[in-house]
Order: sequence, then structure tokens, then C-alpha cells
Amino acid sequence: MPVISTMAGTVADVMLLKKFLGCTAIAALVLMALSPNLAWVWREAGPQPWLFGVIPAIGVVVLLFALLARLDYVLVVLIPFAVVAPWELFYVLTYAQPSSEHVIGIIADTDTREAQAFLAGVAVPLGLASAATVLIGVYGYLAARRWKIRWRDRTRHWVIAAGLLGLGSLAGFYAWTDEVFSESARTLDGDVGRLTLGDDDSSLSHQLKRSYPAGLYWRFSGYVQQRVRVAEALDKKQAFRFGARKRFAQPGREIYVLVIGETGRPDRWQLNGYPRATTPRLMAREGLVSFSDFVSPWSWTRMSVPIILTRKPPLERDDFFSERSVVSAFSEAGFRTSWLSVQGVAGLHENPVLVYAKEADDVRFINLSDYKQRGALDGDLLEPFASLLRGPYGKQFIVVHTMGSHFNYAHRYPDDYDVFQPSLTSLKVANLHDRAQKEHLNNSYDNSVVYTDWIIDSLIALLDAEGAMSYLFYVADHGENLFDGDCNKSGHGHNTERDFRVPALLWTSERFRQANPQRPILRSRDGMRPCTRPRFSTPCLIWPISTIRRRPRG
Repeated sequence: MPVISTMAGTVADVMLLKKFLGCTAIAALVLMALSPNLAWVWREAGPQPWLFGVIPAIGVVVLLFALLARLDYVLVVLIPFAVVAPWELFYVLTYAQPSSEHVIGIIADTDTREAQAFLAGVAVPLGLASAATVLIGVYGYLAARRWKIRWRDRTRHWVIAAGLLGLGSLAGFYAWTDEVFSESARTLDGDVGRLTLGDDDSSLSHQLKRSYPAGLYWRFSGYVQQRVRVAEALDKKQAFRFGARKRFAQPGREIYVLVIGETGRPDRWQLNGYPRATTPRLMAREGLVSFSDFVSPWSWTRMSVPIILTRKPPLERDDFFSERSVVSAFSEAGFRTSWLSVQGVAGLHENPVLVYAKEADDVRFINLSDYKQRGALDGDLLEPFASLLRGPYGKQFIVVHTMGSHFNYAHRYPDDYDVFQPSLTSLKVANLHDRAQKEHLNNSYDNSVVYTDWIIDSLIALLDAEGAMSYLFYVADHGENLFDGDCNKSGHGHNTERDFRVPALLWTSERFRQANPQRPILRSRDGMRPCTRPRFSTPCLIWPISTIRRRPRG
């Protein structure tokens, strides 16, 4: 009898252990599926992660159980999301925000070499975490199947009814809030139907898209819709040709670079007379011409960048222009074309730009984050740029799209460039619209210009070292307001003068200057010409270059 009693106790202990392990596996799987939302709560203060992350995610799991009625079926649905969760968790912890269409686009366009660079040091741990999640999920599924846990109570029907009613109400609320924000944009832009490409960042649908795992559907759906639009725009331009060709052959290599800056102000560049030392390197660079009276016709990236790249009329409001860009013109003339970007690949602001990036032979987007958080810095473009210069191509045209001085300004430069104090790095929460932070905003903005000075000078140094026939042209897409004087505006998109004035400069190599002695802009050593200021009577302006300021040479 004692032996039988002992064996029975052992069996009971084993059964109890199995139940404990099964319950633990099920709980761990559900927790893993919800973990990106919890990480978002930890990384971002405020109610948004709870309202648009944790609560909707829990609601989805409960509704899923009510609809399927069996716990093992629920776990089958959750296992794939739990397996992907470690990667989403890593992204949230790294960039303090959930993934988006932009991340999906980066993954879709990234080759193996770039993926290895992105995931260096983390791929193995994340892969092991996913593999462990698979094992935990399978064990939890087998336990739930063995136990035959079902939701038979009539409360299940009440939950289904409440859930479907909630989803219907939410869908209606989506439509209403998106219409409200669309109406606001229509008031601002004049014709939102031709300007917007997706949900407004402030809309309810955009916020709930950030929940995990339910938000993945909207992220993938949004990505597919945006790519379809990009593909349609590319198809419409497929037959277009400039008929571009070189008028005469140049011996040796030719490398021409267009750098598109972000949120620039010419009056904050020491090169243009600003008293602070914001561009000391460019001040010392030979072969440089600064255009101090350059004007952009738009104060939004998605509208201004196409103007930089194409012959699109400045007042044209269509998102996509019927012609190809300067990238294709160089391709037709026999140049190898490349596009390097630290900006986004998918979203409201990025789609029109992506259309032109796709015209290049080599396209690289290197930033897994977007402009809302600290991600890759512009300095991360230098190595890919250097690798392009090392390529076996005699004639190259390269577009470099930087993040420049986009808010949060403190996210645009490393700690070594936090030279003007107090800056936004000393604040817990940076607020672009808080006038009390004016000094911090201005100092951090100037710090971002100091970093831009290093970026441009480094690009020029790499280009100059090639000894090629070359030039680099830099221009920012739009300006920025910084509570100037008595003005109570900050940021861009306000249609003030500060929105439209942008810095621009041209550097030419020694070989280029020798081959083009007839061009006075490359030979002048005079001082600043009298400046005729353009009038800012309308929000949309054609590109006047009414004066060229040339830095005196010793």
C-alpha cells in the first residue's frame, strides 16, 4: 500500500507540474503577443500607449476567444504574432515607437548585406527568442487541446455582440475623425484630395494602427496601398524620355552629387553671415559658392522635393508629376545613378519622393526609424556614399537625401555636436510649440546645422579625393520657423517667409573649374552683391535666385 500511495502521489505531482507548465506556456504566449504594447507603455509617457496599444490588444484577444470558443484555436492564431513579437519588441525598445509602413518598406527593399548591417549583434538573440516562442506556443497549444478549454457560457455571445458593435462604432469613428482631419488639411492645403496619400498622423485610425498585433493588418494594408500608388505613378511615366545625352565627351571619371537637405534656414549658416560658428568647415572649403537668396515654392517635403528633382511647375498641386526626374535624365546620358536616403520609404510625406528614388539604378534607405524619433543620423550615409565612389563606374550621379534639421532637432546630431546650450537634450519632453522652450529650440537647431556642416564637408572631402570631374549641389527642401521676433509660430507649413527661404550651395572640383573657365560663378572672388529680396505675398513661390552671395577669398 505505501508503494501504491507513493506512486499515486508521484503521478499527481507530475500531472500538477504538467498543468503548471501548460498554464505558464499559455500565459507566456499571450504575454509575448502583447509585449510590444507593454514596451511602448514603458518607452513613451502618456495615455496613448494604453488607449491605442494595450487596451485594443487585450480586446482583440478576448474577442478572438469569444468568436473561436476554443482556447487551442486562439493560440494557433496568436503563435505567428508571438513569434514575430521579439523583433517588434526590439524595434519599440530601440526607437520608442511601434513599427509602421516605413519599416515594412525598408524590409522589402533591403538586400542581405544591408540587413546584416541593420541587425548586427541582435539577429541571433532575436532569432533564438522567436525559436523559443515557437516551442512555448506548441507546448501551450497541446496543453489547451488536451484540456479542451471552451467558452460555452452565454456571456460569450454578449462579448461577441459587444465586440462587433464596438468594431462597427470604431469604424464609423475612424471615418468621422479622418474626415475631420481631412477637412482641416483641406482648409490648409486648398485641395487635400490631391495632396494626401494616407491617414493623417493625428487621426484615430493612425493611432490604432500602432497596436500589436491587430495593427499589423492596417500597416501591411497601408504599405500595399501606397506601393500600388507608387507603381501606378511609375507606370504612367514609363514611356517618358528626356532624350538626354552628353554634348561632348569628358576624359576620366565624372561624379555629380545632389544633396537634398531638410528644414534648412540660410540665415542660420555662418557661411551667409550668421554670427555663430555653425559652418566653420564649409567656410574654409575652396571651390564653394553659397546661394543666400534661394527660395522653395513649398513648405512640405512631399511637395518641395519633386520640384527640386523635376520640371514640375511650382504651383502644380498633384502629388505625382507626369515626367521623370533628373535621375532618369542622367541615366539616359549614360550615368550610373544612385539614391541614398536616411528618410522614410513609405508614408504621407515619403510616397512622392519614393517615386523618383525608384528611378535610380541603386536605391538605399538606411534608416529603420522615421522623423518622429531618433534613428540613423546623416553621418550614417557617409560609408554607403564612400562605397559608391569605390564602385567601377566612370560616370555617376548620386542623390543624397538627409534628415538635416527636422524636429526633434536634438535627434539629428550626436552628443559631440551639442555645442550651444541649453538645448533640447536637457529637457524631458521637447515641445516644438512651447514658446517657453524657444532658447532650447534655437540652440538645438543651430547644433543640427553644425552637424550638417560636417556632413556636407565630409561628402565633399570624399568626392574631392577621387580627383574626378565633379560637383556637389546642396539645397534644403523648405525652411523653418523658430519663434522669430514677435512671431508666435514654430515649425513649418505656416506660409511665412521663414518657410520658404532655404540654404543652397555649390562645390566644384578643381578639374571642373579648369574645364569650365567661362562660367563666372566659378571664377568670382568678389564680395556680396546687393541683395534684392523677393516679395512674399503668396504662399507658393517660383524659384527666384535674385542674388548670389559669394564668400570673399583671401
